[in-house]
Amino acid sequence: MTRLEKMRQTLTVYYDDKDLMHDLSHIDRVLFTAQDLLDQSMDEVNEDLLHAGAYVHGLLDMEEDQLDQLLRSVDFNPIECKMIMKIANESRKDAFPMTMEGRYLHDAHMLEGGPAFEFIKSMVTGSLRGQSLHESLDYFEGQLMGKGLCFTEVGIAAYKETLSESRRLFQSLAKAVGYAE
Repeated sequence: MTRLEKMRQTLTVYYDDKDLMHDLSHIDRVLFTAQDLLDQSMDEVNEDLLHAGAYVHGLLDMEEDQLDQLLRSVDFNPIECKMIMKIANESRKDAFPMTMEGRYLHDAHMLEGGPAFEFIKSMVTGSLRGQSLHESLDYFEGQLMGKGLCFTEVGIAAYKETLSESRRLFQSLAKAVGYAE
């Protein structure tokens, strides 16, 4: 068993209670997108660290010592543990990543699920949090629409399509439900 396989097995329990937009299927979508971005570029990354950063990014609310112990338990050394936590933090949507792994993981997080997914995820997440449709549209319009950045060449190009599709979906739904802009 590789250390990434051990990591997934070890961390599964921490994702069991997360909603469908933040559980292990989210990690899988982000990793699939990261690989797609890497396949389109000439950049090289440490894929073990990128993958580990993806698994850890949903657990950043844990104590750093606890995360460090989890990473060490699946055979990452102390230097790798620090890098993984840095990459995980860089993957956040509001981050400005400095490492190449962080840039690809960040962009994959922004592009997860394809062009329509940003809008759909926002509507589903709003519903899961008990927001009305209008509250979800308010949140999307004010906090998300057009606010993201990507940092790799392939990510920047792909995010233009995501922005266009998100705007189109927002406008279509807003019109259909009488949402006042």
